[in-house]
Amino acid sequence: MIVQMGFIKTLPAFRFVSRYLDDQDKTVAFCSALALANIALPTDKGYEGLYDQSIRQTLEKVIILLTGDEYTETRDNIRNYIDKKQGR
Repeated sequence: MIVQMGFIKTLPAFRFVSRYLDDQDKTVAFCSALALANIALPTDKGYEGLYDQSIRQTLEKVIILLTGDEYTETRDNIRNYIDKKQGR
């Protein structure tokens, strides 16, 4: 269910999924991290993304959870998005 929530790009979906980011089951936490990145980040189809202070803090946790070379691009996209929203 968490993975499917990643396709619902709304603030309520983000808040719902963020509750699972600290789950003791590492698979649940990892899947929630991927879903949160998908919900929050903008797309090339006109979706502008979600951003406020609490979303930024959650995305910073997502960066920590998404380890491994295969997630370098996702981590970089999150960092770039945060920087852009903070006017850097």
